[in-house]
Amino acid sequence: MDSKNLHQYTQWFQIHPDLRFEENNYRIFNKKRPDQGVKIFNYSTEEKELILLDGEKKPRMQGWISDDGYSLRNCTSLGFSSKSKGFLQLVTLFDLNGDENNSYHYNEGTKGKYFRFVYSKKSQKVDATYRKKQGNVEFSLSNYDS
Repeated sequence: MDSKNLHQYTQWFQIHPDLRFEENNYRIFNKKRPDQGVKIFNYSTEEKELILLDGEKKPRMQGWISDDGYSLRNCTSLGFSSKSKGFLQLVTLFDLNGDENNSYHYNEGTKGKYFRFVYSKKSQKVDATYRKKQGNVEFSLSNYDS
């Protein structure tokens, strides 16, 4: 995102009531199967703030889910928020394997014209690179054993 004016940007994610978010390690767990988790990786080009809401009514309805289209029950709303005047990039990845040993690296340059994401898991690595030069876009994806 890019703006000449100062803005507050927030990415919102609704977490189902059967799931629990752990703030200290950025993981989402199934309450019935705590051994199964989703690891969250979040990156921002500016300082970010984590916002957690659950069944809020004011200043607006936030943190609710409807299973039947008529009634509401509260759930966790997870927000990653940053203020920016100028270029801002917010990136969120949900790792469904959720292993604590997995590692993530994200690098951004030239106001979004270049970014690289590397995901490492045990002996496997995925490397994704995006470049935009003079109107041309190049994307490369490598999956290899390290």
